[in-house]
Amino acid sequence: MTNDRAVVRIQNSQMYGKIMSPGWTLSWTWAKKEVIWSMVGAQATDQGDCSKFKGDIPHCCKRSPTIVELLPGGVLNSWGQDPSSAVSAFQLSVGLAGTSNKTVKPPKNFVLLGPGPGYTCGPTTIIVPSSVFLSADGRKDDSKISSVVTSDRTELKEIPPVIQCTQHMCPIRVHWYVKANYKEYWKVKITVTNFDYWKNYTQWTLVVQHPNLNNLTNAYNFVYKPLNQYKISSKFRRVNELMR
Repeated sequence: MTNDRAVVRIQNSQMYGKIMSPGWTLSWTWAKKEVIWSMVGAQATDQGDCSKFKGDIPHCCKRSPTIVELLPGGVLNSWGQDPSSAVSAFQLSVGLAGTSNKTVKPPKNFVLLGPGPGYTCGPTTIIVPSSVFLSADGRKDDSKISSVVTSDRTELKEIPPVIQCTQHMCPIRVHWYVKANYKEYWKVKITVTNFDYWKNYTQWTLVVQHPNLNNLTNAYNFVYKPLNQYKISSKFRRVNELMR
């Protein structure tokens, strides 16, 4: 029986938004009657009905498998903060898929979930393969296909937060306080307060735009990284980021 190897790569292209714990969950629908024989770097949450197989049993026989990452658990940093940790990848061995690029069909109906409302995925688009697979005798195998799916964050109406009663009644407050203002330099203290009784924001990111942040010399209790998203030279258009 011929099995196909597939590599799935998830890239978080958001400039600031992370996918935090418990991480992403990915699902799709097979084009035909494919099964997953084995996986590396991830696993299916449910095996499904594999009763027709005798001897070797596939890892997952579901028509629409749900996949979770093993390590680091589906957590993705944002591309603007750290591109090296904004990508997840795993490999799977697929059976009953076909033997050529005419018979192998990419999955469809991708669904990417994460903390919050999740993501809305577009149609599967076939592209030029970015990975090279070798056949059993070591020769390059050009009979495989590659596809890409783009997913955007879903904007849904969430349940109103239960917050502490304050004058502003906002779940998060950012307090900017100028502690010293001299001709040579000035200091500011930033306090971020969470008034939400239900939600934690342990991996928060604060983006601040200010012309004088181009001349910042020290940042205490924060990891500071300047961002120039649009490559505009004017110091008044530069965006800066504060990360805890």
